Amino acid sequence: MRPTVRSRLWAAGTAFVSGFVIANVGILLITGADRWLWLATAVVLMITGAVGVLVADTGRRLSLWAVLGFELFVVATLAPLWWAFAVALTPADTTADSLLPADPRWSVFGDVLGAGVLRDAALTSVAAATAATVVAMLLAVPAAYALTRRRVRGGRVVVVSFVAVLLAPLVALAGPWSVTAADLGVLGSRWSVAPVLLLVALPLAVWLSIPVLRDAPWSLR
Repeated sequence: MRPTVRSRLWAAGTAFVSGFVIANVGILLITGADRWLWLATAVVLMITGAVGVLVADTGRRLSLWAVLGFELFVVATLAPLWWAFAVALTPADTTADSLLPADPRWSVFGDVLGAGVLRDAALTSVAAATAATVVAMLLAVPAAYALTRRRVRGGRVVVVSFVAVLLAPLVALAGPWSVTAADLGVLGSRWSVAPVLLLVALPLAVWLSIPVLRDAPWSLR
């Protein structure tokens, strides 16, 4: 579907006005080096609006709303990551108040990478994820085969239940599992994370295995 001229003009106007507002906020309210980030964002949006006016009456299949949405998506994605990066570079006795720290401490990354805690955490994550994946596949493949090849009463309910489990956030399991792990005496051990990962890996493995086994050729069944 080719965008209309009116739609392109509305998108161009929205981009230009947004850039104009951001530029004024950056000039009037933002101080320091952060002002250049605001101005750069404003320039990109205003250029998008100007180009949108030039191509509004052309036959190109170009959606300016999609371009504007992509630009806003990039800004919304990069801004928190950039802020986390700036906080990491800020010295410990200083409060981060700028996206461009005046005195960045680059040695912090070397200190983190050289710490034994990070290596232990990475090893724990790899070991727990590998164990959960292996166990999940050993259980998921037979379950998916039964749900696709056998007429099981309530099979659809089981599949929906698996999908519902995937929608549950892992943080909701942190409290109950911490209490259970403490009662079992495994809290803080390397393998105490594997059962929580298995609760997500198993439904996901079953859900992904069902279409694979359903569409597999007869020679492989």
